Amino acid sequence: MTWIVRPAWESPVRAVLAVLVIVATEAALALAWREPLWAAVGALGLFAATARFFLPSRFVLNDDDVTVHFLGMQQRRPWSTLRRRVDEQRGLLLSPFARRSVLDGPRGIYLRLPATGDPARAAVCAFVDARLGKTK
Repeated sequence: MTWIVRPAWESPVRAVLAVLVIVATEAALALAWREPLWAAVGALGLFAATARFFLPSRFVLNDDDVTVHFLGMQQRRPWSTLRRRVDEQRGLLLSPFARRSVLDGPRGIYLRLPATGDPARAAVCAFVDARLGKTK
């Protein structure tokens, strides 16, 4: 099962607001520092911080593992290392811990789901539950 998520396309108003904030911040930095190089470094940093929102991510679920592809990198976790799922507003966090832990985020893998109402969302949740050995 494979899907691609483009958060900025799903929420164009938020995308425009984010771009406006970045541009306004960069204008303020350019005026304050009077150095275009540092303003460009600041712009690069702000874009890097928001890259997951602006750029697409591809998610692949198969019988052996979960893989997230982003900017030419991939994050892969075998199903055997994952113990539970945590439902969040825009996705699922797959955790290697059976109970809640402060390390869920750093050690887990986050799956951004298709928009609410999309039939693929329910299919992904069912697939994950089947692999984790849970029924709902």
